Amino acid sequence: MRIDDDGGIHVRQSDLDTFNRCNERHRLLLNHPEVASNDAAVSGTCTHAAIEALLTGKITARDIEQWAYEYSLRYCQDNEVRWVTWTLPAHVAAHASRCAVGFVKGLLPHIEPGGQCEATFDVPLMTFKDRQVFITGTTDYVPPIQRLYDWKTASRRFDQRVKQRTAIQPTVYAVAAVHGAFGAPFEWPVRFTYGVMVRGREAATTQLVDVQRTQAHEGWLKDQLLTYLNMLTVFGPLAPWPRDEDHYLCNEKWCPVWSMCKGARLSNDEDTWAA
Repeated sequence: MRIDDDGGIHVRQSDLDTFNRCNERHRLLLNHPEVASNDAAVSGTCTHAAIEALLTGKITARDIEQWAYEYSLRYCQDNEVRWVTWTLPAHVAAHASRCAVGFVKGLLPHIEPGGQCEATFDVPLMTFKDRQVFITGTTDYVPPIQRLYDWKTASRRFDQRVKQRTAIQPTVYAVAAVHGAFGAPFEWPVRFTYGVMVRGREAATTQLVDVQRTQAHEGWLKDQLLTYLNMLTVFGPLAPWPRDEDHYLCNEKWCPVWSMCKGARLSNDEDTWAA
């Protein structure tokens, strides 16, 4: 989230995604942007870099496995990593390279060539208390047809029904597309496809998961933005916001700000005690 000198508010789709998972997690991350990414997220970042290098012609499919491995090692050396799933940079690199190979074998044959990679957008959408509100983000791939793609690395397969009902990312990207973010005109409905690489010990498996967004989803996005902006302006970023303790990511392993929230009161052993 960014606020201009003239009061314009730029909200990233990742802001809304984190806010929807847990209001307090998002507030703490706003105040502590220095918190490092965990190792699984870093592996995904490196996989994305390899896919972008492939789609933009910097490397070939034959090169991608080694390129992803070496890039991951350099990334771990140059950046702080929060180790929660693995213990070594080589583990990150191995999974990134396997996911990159999975992309080539399982997803690339189905992707329309000639599109835009890492297409950024910053689109005015609505006003809030006389202030312009923008939605911003970066789309992994916009093909030369009316479709949007996002690459995901994951520990398990995606459930299409869950993504269709609750995922904010396809909604934000589809609304941005209809509002002219990517040059070519988009019309409702908009198809958004997740290209998923599921991590495995020997190889990554893949799936293509489609969701669809309509103009009604734009109205729902504006309602969600209104809730977010009211929290931001009424409560402010310094006072605590509501927490979602029931969310599966609310634990020492997966929440990057656990130690500033529930973890400041309870140890992991106390939180997970069982008879």
